[in-house]
Amino acid sequence: MSVPASDSHTVVWSRRHGQVFVATVAVLATLPWTVRHWPSQDGQNHLAVAHVLMHYGDPGSPFPQYVDITTGFRPSAATYELLSFLGRFVSLQTAEKVLVSVAIALLPLSLLLLVGRALPKRTVNVMLALPFAVGWAFAMGFLSFLLAMGFGLVTLALGWEPPGEGAGSRRIGARHALAAVTYFICVWFHPVAAMITGLGLLLLEWRSLRRPSQ
Repeated sequence: MSVPASDSHTVVWSRRHGQVFVATVAVLATLPWTVRHWPSQDGQNHLAVAHVLMHYGDPGSPFPQYVDITTGFRPSAATYELLSFLGRFVSLQTAEKVLVSVAIALLPLSLLLLVGRALPKRTVNVMLALPFAVGWAFAMGFLSFLLAMGFGLVTLALGWEPPGEGAGSRRIGARHALAAVTYFICVWFHPVAAMITGLGLLLLEWRSLRRPSQ
């Protein structure tokens, strides 16, 4: 029996692909640790804000006479909250490197999850994204946005139903609940990335929204 032309050149994701992918992501994630200070343009500003948040209530702190702090959930506050928390145990420079490493690893891993669910026969193409896992955006210091985009891709991977995928209602419910959590985290890191994620989900589900549910 002849193999259709569309499937004859399809490369199936194998264990070897997984090993190469994980090893490459691990190497990329070590990039921030090759320098003493992560040399991003906005990174020092983020560390300064985290320093103020950490020492705002200290006895004799000069910060209250210059700034007011509003507590509670705020979009775009996740990076500062995490830096302030990690800063209790390590230096802020080290805390920043941890978040940068997470962002570098999260982007290709979340893309792998999305493509694996949406286009499983094209999963191997995610390898092409690895050279772009680091670059200009990291040098600029868009850490909150990059982390938010990673969680946004996870949200799309978990929340979208690829056509023809059969799954039990219990599995769908649990996956959608997890997608709601990752979308909340996406908003917490950066609302613009959350808007992009929402627009992407709307475009993916547009045909289904136009049809009445059965």
